[in-house]
Parts: sequence; structure tokens; C-alpha cells
Amino acid sequence: MDSNKQNKSGFSFADDLMVDITGALFPGLMFIVILFISVVIPLMIYDDSQIFTIKEISGSQWWVILIILLIVSYVVGYIFCRADVIEPDKKDIKRRIKEELNKGRKKYRKNLLYKEIETELREQIRAFLITLRNYEVKLTSAKETQKENNDVDIYGVLTKNCKKVVEEGIVLNRDYPSELLSILFPEEVRTISNKSNTDTADNELSYRNLNNNIRQSLEEYREYICSTKHEVIDEPTLKLIVCSCVLNIQSELGCLNTRNCTFPYVYYYKYLLKRNLTDYLGEVKWNNYNTRSKNIINDYKIEIQLFAPDAYALIRKNESHIRMSSSTWHMAQPLKWISGLMSIIMFVALLLNYNSYTPWSFGCCLGFHTLFYGSFISFIVPFSMLVFLTYIQQRITLFIHYQRMREIFYTISIYDDYKDIIKDKKKVKSDQKNYNVNVHESKLYLV
Repeated sequence: MDSNKQNKSGFSFADDLMVDITGALFPGLMFIVILFISVVIPLMIYDDSQIFTIKEISGSQWWVILIILLIVSYVVGYIFCRADVIEPDKKDIKRRIKEELNKGRKKYRKNLLYKEIETELREQIRAFLITLRNYEVKLTSAKETQKENNDVDIYGVLTKNCKKVVEEGIVLNRDYPSELLSILFPEEVRTISNKSNTDTADNELSYRNLNNNIRQSLEEYREYICSTKHEVIDEPTLKLIVCSCVLNIQSELGCLNTRNCTFPYVYYYKYLLKRNLTDYLGEVKWNNYNTRSKNIINDYKIEIQLFAPDAYALIRKNESHIRMSSSTWHMAQPLKWISGLMSIIMFVALLLNYNSYTPWSFGCCLGFHTLFYGSFISFIVPFSMLVFLTYIQQRITLFIHYQRMREIFYTISIYDDYKDIIKDKKKVKSDQKNYNVNVHESKLYLV
């Protein structure tokens, strides 16, 4: 037993060390190296000077420099590691939303008929309905959770309105169809239910009942889709295209816009529905903006780490990748400004020394003989760092949202698999605690 505990503590220490190294040390070390390349090296080349001579540094001094470099790198990197992941996440979400809206814009350019758009949208909703019906029994506990936390059965509203759209079609009018709004934003049904005593499932949303954030997004998406033409095709078709884009955005990204895209995402349950992963719907307890909280996911992680530590390694690995990506993105932000400033300064020096023919000793060893070439190299070095940092940031914003969505899935999937074990261990621990309290009280009584 002791050896097992030592092994587990060793693995835990290794996991923590991995997160610290990938999330803090690497980005911090990269920050110092790129800062040195972008600022110090161009000045050394331009001034034809050497700050220190490598031959004069002894072996012990190299160890001191290395230790100081690692400490400073970790401290600097930790600052970037603690920065909010939401900033690069927003960049990725904004890019993905634009991709979905461009698909809607293509439909708009083709002047597709209302019936064609309705048929495509009904097929999407039919798939939702089939998924909901197939898992009706398993959704019972999820529905009960919804009633406890949100005062509205979101899955019940979804099932009812999906069935209505599939069987009766979509009612043609110039406003957003109410049955579609109830599918897109079932959490908003509570706004109506608070004003009436009728069952929430019998209520339908209208555009004016939606909150300002949702209305603003719908109008923004509508303007974006029809911005390429002066004339507007029939309004019902345009709004149907907007609803189709919104459903795709929610099902792919778990959120509606970049203003409300905090982790974990409100519409993550639609991400699961689209992929027929409704086994985990019962663990998704954040289906509106009032109940959305990162503490729910953190609570799952804590319980997994305490009662199923072997399974936590997979979550920790994914989390370390996210932290490293986020801290690298934040590290590149100030360095871009520094590299850009140094590029401008050296470019001005390049122009001033365009006709200069002063001998340049450092340039001689490279085959150059004028100060102009020194200014040119001093400009190229920080400029190349600027291009490199811009490329890094763009690449990170291509995958970081996917990583965060996978973090949620890993957490709820592992928690769902181990929840019976976790409950049993928690019960044993609680019973042991109560036993110890009773023993302590009995000893006090005897005294």
C-alpha cells in the first residue's frame, strides 16, 4: 500500500512538473531568447561591439548563468501561463464563426428558395430529434437536473419543438419562426414561463422576448450574410439562413458569439447532440448563462484527481497543451510590439546609412564592407522575429478552441465512467470521518 501511494505521488509530481515545464518554463525561455535576438543582437551588429567575451567565462560561471536563466524564464513564463485563455480562444471562435457565416453567404448569393433552405434545416433538426428520442431513458436524469438547476426542461423544449418542426414544417412569416427560436435558445423559454403559470413546454419564443445579446448577434449575422448585395431576397428566406448558421455555430463551437464564449460553453450540449454523444448530457449542468460556471468542470477534475488519480493523467496532459499554447500566444503579444519597434528603428538607420561607406569590421568577416549592410542585417533580425511571432499566434488560433472543447469532453467522459467508483469512495471516506468523530466524542464523554 505504501509503495502504491509513493508511486501515485511520484506520478502526480511528474504531472505537475510537466504542466509547469510546458506551461511556464518553455514560453518564458522562448520570451527571453527572442527578446535577446530582437533587441540585443541587432544593436550589437549595428554598433559592431561585443557585450562580453565567451572565452572569459569559466565553466562554473556558465552553471550560474544557466540557473539564473531558468529561474527568470520560469517566473516570466508563469505570468503568461496565468493569463486568461479566453483571448486566443476568442480569436479562434471568431474565425470559425466567420467560416460558418460564409457558408450562409454562399447560399444567399445563389438565391436559394425558402423551400430548399427549410428542407436542409429540417434535416438537421430531424437528426437532433432522432438522437433525443433514442436516448429518452438516459435523458430522464438529465431532464431532472435541468429542472433543478434551470427551472426549465431544456431537453423537453428541444424535443417538443424539434418534433413540431419535423412533422408540421416551419411557419412562413417575416419574423424569426418561434419554433426555431425555441430550438436555438431553449434556455430563453424561462423568460416567458416566469410571466405565466402555464407549462414551459407549451410556450414559444418570439424575437422580442430574446435578450439583447442574442438579438444583437442575430442582426449582426443577418447583416453579414446579405452585405454583398444591395437588394435583399425575401426576408423569411434570409432569416431561415441565419437560423441555420446559428444552429451550426452552436453545434460546432458550443457558443453563439465572442461576447459570451466563456468556458465551459453554454451550448456544449448541442455539440454532444450533433455527435450522438447524449450519454454525457447528464453531466452538462451549465445550459444557460445563469448556471454556467467553470467551477462545475473544476469540481469534476478535483473528484477525479482525488478518487481516480490514474485517469486524471489524460486530463492533465490535454490541460498542459492548452496552457502552453495560451502562454505562448500571450508571450508573443508584447514581443511583436518590441520586434516591430526595433524593426522601425533599424529601418530608419538603414535609410540614414544608405550612402554610408564607413568600413565595418564585423561585416568584413561576412564579406560586407559598408555600414549600410550592418543596418540591413540589424533590420532583418527583428523583422524576421516579428514575422515568426505573427505566424505562431495565427497557428495557435487554429486549434486552441478545439483543445478546450476536448478538455470538456475528456473531463465529463472520465467522470461519467468513474462516477460510481467516486461515489463509493466518497461514501467510505464520509463513513470513516463520521466514525472518527464518534470515537472522539465517546472518548471525551468517558473523560
